[in-house]
Amino acid sequence: MAFNRKMELLVGVFKDAAVKAVVGSEAKPEQTGYLIDGLDYEFEITRSTEYYKDTATFTIYNPNDDTINEIMNAGCSVIFRAGYEDEDMATIFVGQIAMAYPEDDSPETTKLVLICKSQRGAQYPLQRTYITAMVEEGKSYYDVLKLIADYVGVALSGAEKLKDRKLESTYIVEGDIRHAVRMFTRRKLRALGGDILISNNEMIYYEKNSVSFSTVYLTYQSGLVSAKAVRDEMYQSSEDAFNENREYYLGLKDLKDFDITDKEQLEQYKKLTAKPPIQPKNEVDFECIFHPGLHVLTPVYIDARKSEKDRFSVVGEFYIKELHYHGGNFAGSQYSISGRAWEYDIGQKVSGKSGQA
Repeated sequence: MAFNRKMELLVGVFKDAAVKAVVGSEAKPEQTGYLIDGLDYEFEITRSTEYYKDTATFTIYNPNDDTINEIMNAGCSVIFRAGYEDEDMATIFVGQIAMAYPEDDSPETTKLVLICKSQRGAQYPLQRTYITAMVEEGKSYYDVLKLIADYVGVALSGAEKLKDRKLESTYIVEGDIRHAVRMFTRRKLRALGGDILISNNEMIYYEKNSVSFSTVYLTYQSGLVSAKAVRDEMYQSSEDAFNENREYYLGLKDLKDFDITDKEQLEQYKKLTAKPPIQPKNEVDFECIFHPGLHVLTPVYIDARKSEKDRFSVVGEFYIKELHYHGGNFAGSQYSISGRAWEYDIGQKVSGKSGQA
């Protein structure tokens, strides 16, 4: 599978035609955008839980003058999808070209470099980002939500079960993002007992106050290259900060209020001013071959043990915090993902939110 890489880089001014490409239709954009085909290119993409970090750089090798002129004069948007020939591709990046410039490496090699920002940019809140799209009959409810999530660069979680729910007719997605999600929830998801939680960085589908996450398993047999534990000793939660200065927040700064020669007062003082140790957040830096199922906030079970007796290597369940995609569409180029994941019980957090919804 790892040798049958497949990817699509679409550049242009997209309208509804681009949406068909995003949700996997065989229809290709006409006039408004085109597929970069027959040219070698490389990509470096960052996806993060902090959406304003979402960026991409594409380097296209030896484009002809017509391609350069078309992209630099007319092209403003980018859609990039990648995966393998024997399975569905994933939409990795949707964004705008912030800068495009040619470079001459040698008399035989010309490069066109595209530097892109995510569709939403660095500052736009969801209610200021608008979408107009058409999802074809027969596509799934998951395709609709994934389209919206990819368009604004937020992580989609808990919606895997919706892949079996098919649209009985063409569905139009329109309006600002929050409005589009609200309308789809009312028209389709409520009948299933489902709802959506959406924030600036994530979109979570839940049914009957429960969330179902699909975990990706990474081992050396399934494509893991390396995994290294990181303990962030500088991390401090607001609870830790309170405990560190609790005598201030509790109004106990004036030690004259306590007679520490009195045994009972001394015990009370020690109890109220005790400082629990800071609990560092456990994180993991990992690298694996390209996996289309990995997304930001995806639960991932990492097992870097080399044998059953290995007690020092990383093993456990984490949630992806940031991903870096590296690769190209030609032989000899990378096709991998590196990232950081951290211990974070998102299921309990979401269940708590869901109970309040």
